[in-house]
Amino acid sequence: MKLLLIGPVLAALGAAVWVGHGVLGPGSRIPIWLGGAGDLATIEAQIAELEAEISALEQESELLKADPFTIESAIREDLRMARAGEVVVRLAPNSRTNPRFP
Repeated sequence: MKLLLIGPVLAALGAAVWVGHGVLGPGSRIPIWLGGAGDLATIEAQIAELEAEISALEQESELLKADPFTIESAIREDLRMARAGEVVVRLAPNSRTNPRFP
């Protein structure tokens, strides 16, 4: 009687191992997903940082659409351009500190 039960038990065990390897084996994303649960705080911080950056860029975009002074300022600073006939003098920031000249 015991010999008759060993065959189905081994077959069920083999099937369980085969399914487990398919689910958790190479190429499966489940172990990566389970391991990434500890990084949730890091990912949420990155999302918040990116949302703040998006908000700042949207605000800058609205200013560039509406304000001519902002457009000119962006052209001068970002593209390093000047009007015809202008001479642009750029001063390096002062790296020395002097109590008399803050």
